[in-house]
Amino acid sequence: MCLTAAGCAAASVAPAASLSGTDTSESALEDGTGGRTDAQATGGDAGIAMVSEAIDGGSASIGSQGAPGASAAQITDETPYPPGLRTRISGAVAASADDEAIAKWNRGGTIAGEAPPTASGKVPHPAPRIKVDVLKISGHISEAEVLRQARSKGYWPFRLCYEEGLRRSQKLHGTVHVRVTVGSSGTVRSAQKVAAEVDDPTVVGCVVKAAKGLSLPAPERGTPTVTFEVSLWPGDDAVHSFAGSPEAKKPHAVDTTALLTALRDHLPEVRSCFAEGQKRQPGLWGRIGLRLRIRAAGEIVDVSEIESRFPDPAVTFCVMKTFAHTDVPAPHEELILVYPLRLAQPELREGP
Repeated sequence: MCLTAAGCAAASVAPAASLSGTDTSESALEDGTGGRTDAQATGGDAGIAMVSEAIDGGSASIGSQGAPGASAAQITDETPYPPGLRTRISGAVAASADDEAIAKWNRGGTIAGEAPPTASGKVPHPAPRIKVDVLKISGHISEAEVLRQARSKGYWPFRLCYEEGLRRSQKLHGTVHVRVTVGSSGTVRSAQKVAAEVDDPTVVGCVVKAAKGLSLPAPERGTPTVTFEVSLWPGDDAVHSFAGSPEAKKPHAVDTTALLTALRDHLPEVRSCFAEGQKRQPGLWGRIGLRLRIRAAGEIVDVSEIESRFPDPAVTFCVMKTFAHTDVPAPHEELILVYPLRLAQPELREGP
């Protein structure tokens, strides 16, 4: 869907990457980075810096009467960024969880639940699916406790390994069998691959290394061995590389404060679009990623939806029409930016 004076050929629609709807327990999150550095985890963190320095707060919300912080329909924006270069928060686990939360926002929904449903009619599951099972135990150790701790401690490290592979091949899937030897305190002394269906040696090696880092229950005696099966399957949304799209380029310095001020002048109109959608679909919520092509003179000449699939196309069209052919501070060169908006009723849907 796009509004443009010159056609829609340049517009692209790409779902966002995949907060976890599976395991977000304290023990699963305690690692924080899964062994990755912040530089590896943040990938596209330079995105906002390319545009300009972010303004204080980075977002604004407008309520049902056009007043900040009103309690009914709420519109919240994000700081614009070049396509494919959304800023990711620090820490591999936190960044991946945030990607999944945004993926859910990109699908949106109504009071009845998330939408649109998958082909099977089930609620979408954006994140990769990770399952850990115990295949065999030799020695004296509680199988139930081993399984519980392996699933709790291993979920995020295994998922981060898999996501790196999915960035290379979105169809990657399969199982990895790993045998570990457990020391007297529950630490894993050694880990080795037994078998692997996953056709990516880097992912397999990463899974084995992650298994070596597990903390398991202390055995009753001896040094038992445990064979795990780690099953890896894609979620309903793609995992993206955050390397930037072909149209993303480093613009000259842009006054982000002035740009956001100009864009936010239209938030009351966005609220009106959203209010009409809520009449049709009670509890409507979601994220609309607006791809804006801004001429050097400061006119927005092309508006299309990117990253998101808002559940009500009429709302999307109305919002795009709001920004089409409006004026913003001149960037002095043609510029393409993504300007995301989150539309929600706080009592029905809390944002991440």
